[in-house]
Amino acid sequence: MRRANHGDPAEDVAAAVEQLGERHALVRLLRASRVVVEGMLSVAGVAAGGVLEIGLPLVVAAVIVELGLCARWLSIRSSLRSVCLELISRGEERLGLTPLLRVRGRLDSARHRARLARSIGEAVRILDHSPARVLAARPLFSLRVVRPVAPDLREVSALLLRGGGGPRGVAVVERLLTSATSPLYGGEVGPLRDELRRARFLLQART
Repeated sequence: MRRANHGDPAEDVAAAVEQLGERHALVRLLRASRVVVEGMLSVAGVAAGGVLEIGLPLVVAAVIVELGLCARWLSIRSSLRSVCLELISRGEERLGLTPLLRVRGRLDSARHRARLARSIGEAVRILDHSPARVLAARPLFSLRVVRPVAPDLREVSALLLRGGGGPRGVAVVERLLTSATSPLYGGEVGPLRDELRRARFLLQART
């Protein structure tokens, strides 16, 4: 593994470009995050000066802009996390890039694994409810798709709690639960079963 930098934004971008190329999604997101953060700092400076020089109208305008930048930053960070999860799930976490190391650190956490296991458990418990209660709860996934793989979900949950495997398997599970394109929220059983088998294999693998 390459030695990671200490989280300097410019160094993060340079390292990502070197290892992934200019057009990679991670590079674009890191650059966008850097621009937004610089904008937030600039607007904060304007707001601070406005209190003394121009007054309340400029401060209010600056606060509105700052809120918009914060929302943009949160959106970028969410996308950045998704890209990192995809890279880790493919076994590319050893690139040594700071964003990947941060996400990997969370995936290695027993608390985070337990949280994912609980999320799976909640999804499985919905299947045990009466049809009326399930209809009222309006789950995001299709019962027709998820019900056949309930044993696989329970096994993946148990493996998460057991703490086996490396971060790849945990990344696969997190993407399964959080990605908008996840087969968990799709209309076919086959892709979901395949992804659960992949997660189970990785969580059982020795590291």
